[in-house]
Amino acid sequence: MKHLIFYRRGCNNSGMKERVCWRLSKGPATGSELAEMLGMDLPAFNRYARSALLSGSATAVISASEWVKLEGRRLDRTYTLESIGSNRVKPKAGKSILVSKRTLSHLHPGMKEKNIEAAKRRARLIKAGIYIDALG
Repeated sequence: MKHLIFYRRGCNNSGMKERVCWRLSKGPATGSELAEMLGMDLPAFNRYARSALLSGSATAVISASEWVKLEGRRLDRTYTLESIGSNRVKPKAGKSILVSKRTLSHLHPGMKEKNIEAAKRRARLIKAGIYIDALG
């Protein structure tokens, strides 16, 4: 049997908090409505909300009302988006490629100018928003 290499993967709930915040920005919603929007059942959504939504976060503050008993033994709440914080998660800045003088001195004649022209072209395309990384 082929052994699959383990890579860190995103969890099943990745992106759910953003979708919940987007929905709550339009107004309060019940757990049933949010669970239906996310394609989950209500008990699974309640577990997710307890662990991810209602925990302290710098990006979004979501509050919940008291529990309301539905038919059977199901419980529901109304969720409200209190605020979206200014401490948004910022991606780390990319590292610049370090090129030493020794590396530049060993380049084939004309390669330095060719690489500088290619970098200018990439910068122009990135600024225009049409650069595709696969094309190089």
